[in-house]
Amino acid sequence: MQIDIRTNTLTPQRNTFDHIVRRFGDKPASRYQEASYDVQATTNFHYRPLWSTTHQLNDKKHTAIVMRDWYDFKDPRQFYYGTYVLTRASMQDTAEKNFEFVEKRQLLNTLPPTLEQKIRELILPLRHLEWGANMNNCFISSYCFGTVTMQASIFQAMDRFGMAQYISRIGLLLDGNTGESLENAKTIWLKTPIWQEVRHYIEDSFVLTDWFELLLVQNFVLDGLIHPLLYKHFETDIAQNGGGAVLAMLTEFMTEWYEENTAWVDMMLKTAAGESAENKALLEKWLANWLARGLTAVKPLAIHALGNKADAALEECQQTLLARANKAGLNVQTTQHNPTAHTTTAETPFIQTINHNASKVYIVLQLNDESRSIVQAIEIDNPHAVVQYFPAMVRIEAANRLAVRRQTVSEKMGKEWNLQAIHLHLITIGGNLDEGDDAFILEWRM
Repeated sequence: MQIDIRTNTLTPQRNTFDHIVRRFGDKPASRYQEASYDVQATTNFHYRPLWSTTHQLNDKKHTAIVMRDWYDFKDPRQFYYGTYVLTRASMQDTAEKNFEFVEKRQLLNTLPPTLEQKIRELILPLRHLEWGANMNNCFISSYCFGTVTMQASIFQAMDRFGMAQYISRIGLLLDGNTGESLENAKTIWLKTPIWQEVRHYIEDSFVLTDWFELLLVQNFVLDGLIHPLLYKHFETDIAQNGGGAVLAMLTEFMTEWYEENTAWVDMMLKTAAGESAENKALLEKWLANWLARGLTAVKPLAIHALGNKADAALEECQQTLLARANKAGLNVQTTQHNPTAHTTTAETPFIQTINHNASKVYIVLQLNDESRSIVQAIEIDNPHAVVQYFPAMVRIEAANRLAVRRQTVSEKMGKEWNLQAIHLHLITIGGNLDEGDDAFILEWRM
């Protein structure tokens, strides 16, 4: 008896959903596209919302920003639920290992008392700030238009809850799980003078009704000042004054999250500003107002955290934000903050620091027989690439540039391969995409 085993290739009856075909053409679509585009309902509502009878349930008029197509806001991370959960799970694994390492060796007990007190006064109250950020991003998700923005905003809101929990765990490590440090942190947040301008800022943001203005106020301005000030400059100061890398280990999630999140926030501003001169002028007006106020709000924190290095750190934070705004097409000048000391680059070496992770591009594929040939081809064409295997998926990352070439994949498969078929295996990518008939190239364009 003879048995012949043959492999047949089945041609799908259709490449994707009809609404995705109408937007992108009749070709295989990525999972991000299928999960994100034209999903939000726009017609056939049974009633108007009782709390705002002049609006539809999903209404474009909840912001003064005007767009021809609200789905132009493409998340550069290409997060839909699946990729978001996988990414955060990986980050959480790292954070859990760091917490376990610090707790097992009781490293927080090695901190000098003055540094421990500063952590109690400057890091633990951030759990209340993160709760406010969660509220704001829930508002953005509720009132924005378009699934691409709605899902990214609710992911952002959940991230803020997660960071609040990590901050709470730092407090519990400090007080031996009594909760005393968290009660004190609440008192500091409510009553200590250094926090009152920040609290005023965040509470005023709660009453904003334009969701896009709120996105700029919370996710661009306030995050753009608080995160580098406390998770970069303050942590470095702690390390230089005998604290080692303990705090940096416990806040690595926040640092990695901020670097990733700025790509999405900057894309939102750049897309809106590029749509029209009216959008650009409105964004510049909002930014000038809230940046000046934000600098005033965080200055007491900077002085308490860094002493005579505060002005230099604030100046760097301001210039970094202005540089990001300029790249987004916004021209904003502010004279609200005038540093009076320690402004030379010799005294602020962080100005020259470059985050090397920000220049890495990556592609994540489902793991199957065909994708293994794609991975092998990528390794041939990109000898500098790093391949990481996970259950049911594989991640390939490389510095600056990564190419998938049709000819190389065809050679590894032993048959002619259509480059568009990569979308059948694609989970997510990181980087600017240049896609043609012969190559699928990822790179960051500055």
